Amino acid sequence: MIDADNAIVEIYDERTVWMMIATAGFTDGEYQMLDRHVFEVTGTRTYPTALGGSKTVLVLKALDSAAVQRRVDEARAREDAKLWRTWTAASGGFTVDAKLLDFKSGNAKLQKRDGSIIDVSPAKLSNDDQKYIREEIARWKTEGKPSAGVPSRQVATNP
Repeated sequence: MIDADNAIVEIYDERTVWMMIATAGFTDGEYQMLDRHVFEVTGTRTYPTALGGSKTVLVLKALDSAAVQRRVDEARAREDAKLWRTWTAASGGFTVDAKLLDFKSGNAKLQKRDGSIIDVSPAKLSNDDQKYIREEIARWKTEGKPSAGVPSRQVATNP
């Protein structure tokens, strides 16, 4: 322990780190379980060793659970935003904001912003949308489908 807010810690993979964490209750030589803590690497710090040398270690800062949840929620929202697009009818007369959930039996399954799900034949969509479907199917085969959180509701026919 360095002080009430810092400790030099060797973690189980034999990496030494500088942790910015309240050390109340820590005792030299004792094991501490730090479950449910999430740490952010904030840089490095060099400190003098007992033998007169120096050692540079990563600095880990403990994050509070609310901050971690906010970051997780923000990351999920950014990833979800990438899935939404404006789909256009081949005739150009109709558009809908939706994300591609699946492609089965020759139809694209789209989830609209209101949560409703529609099945659409690619032939009824613009060339750009048809290309997007082909590219997504190819990507799904290599990377897997994104988790879409498909609600369980009746699938509507093409509006």
